Amino acid sequence: MKLRHLILTTMLIAALCVPAFAQGDMSMQVTPETIKIDTTYNGTTVKVEGQAPEGSQIVLRIVGEAGELHMKRKDKALGLLWMNMDSLTFHGVPVLYIVGSSKPLDELGAAGKELKAESMLNTIEIEPDTAARPELIDQLIKLKTKERLYQEEAGEVAMGEVKDGMQSFTATLPIPSRLAPGDYKLASIAVKDGEEVAMTEKDLKVELVSTPLFMAKLAFGHGALYGILATIIALVSGLVIGLIFQSKGEAH
Repeated sequence: MKLRHLILTTMLIAALCVPAFAQGDMSMQVTPETIKIDTTYNGTTVKVEGQAPEGSQIVLRIVGEAGELHMKRKDKALGLLWMNMDSLTFHGVPVLYIVGSSKPLDELGAAGKELKAESMLNTIEIEPDTAARPELIDQLIKLKTKERLYQEEAGEVAMGEVKDGMQSFTATLPIPSRLAPGDYKLASIAVKDGEEVAMTEKDLKVELVSTPLFMAKLAFGHGALYGILATIIALVSGLVIGLIFQSKGEAH
């Protein structure tokens, strides 16, 4: 009995010593949970609402699946002409990395620094090993940022009212038009005094529907038919554009 009492007392003390900001002290709702890409898709938004520990700042992060990226490094041949030189392969590059926060990440201490794209890309491997890593990572971020696939926006998250030690938050995150179908993760992270104090995560799905889905199935399942159809569409499009410009020329 004494041993049992000792164990229970130890468990109680351990429970009391757990910080008020535990991993479970967050909730989040995401709308929509599935993004559908049809013929009219040109980007969209995702609405996030939730509750977080009082006094914390919120960072929302959407991360896509990691994959390989093949690129060519440009350099001057004989110091004269710019040409494609070495082939580079990046391993573990997320297809999407979007961060929205209630304050700039640079103001959130060590936790904010770890949530920046530069830190996330530290795990990326580059072949060949002799490649200038810092320069290449910087160029990769610039490329993905230009494509709107990597975004870091402060002020996207609005903090709301406080009740019973919890504070509400809302945000609307932009989703780019160049979005690949697949599974994504949307995380809500509470940061206080430079540390992550709570986190919750939701799945975010992106899927093709309507004509894009039909074309994708045709391309992967019936390559020859897809090629013929693509050629016909290109010819018809060229003919229509030609007739439009010809009619405009006659009008003048």
